[in-house]
Amino acid sequence: MYDPNGFDEKDLHQVAQIVSSHSAWQVTDDIPTPETIAAASSPVELWLAHDTTDSVLRFNIPSRELDSAAVGTLSHSFVNPEPRSRDSSQFLKKLSEAHFRIVEQHSETDYVSAQSDSTDIIKITVPIDYTESNIYEALSAADQAAQESQRLHNKILELVDSYSQCC
Repeated sequence: MYDPNGFDEKDLHQVAQIVSSHSAWQVTDDIPTPETIAAASSPVELWLAHDTTDSVLRFNIPSRELDSAAVGTLSHSFVNPEPRSRDSSQFLKKLSEAHFRIVEQHSETDYVSAQSDSTDIIKITVPIDYTESNIYEALSAADQAAQESQRLHNKILELVDSYSQCC
């Protein structure tokens, strides 16, 4: 399926194995085999759940644009208020800004970029000429951002809960 300059399904499988090896992230389905990758007509997805937060990482292997070995998105959903409400849109805007600042603190590697979204907060791009250590650093940055986002969400929920019990 994929062969820019000799980078094939075995190489993509190796990327999937590296991504799956970080201790903070647990594979939710099987790691795609080289045969699965070769037979796919579009990028295969690899889903990872964070071990201590509500965050998930979803990788497309290879990227949908076929310009990188993999692209991952860290998602940490808080709530989905009615999107047409002006109050909820202000809340989601502020939450997005907070997520962006969290990621900026943990993006020491070129593979990580902040997403200004209330749910998707990190994009990890694994280039064809990746290094295993850079992938691991990106996964560690996602781990730190997931933990900090969880703390933020917990504080917000505690505050909301305190108001729902007081009156």
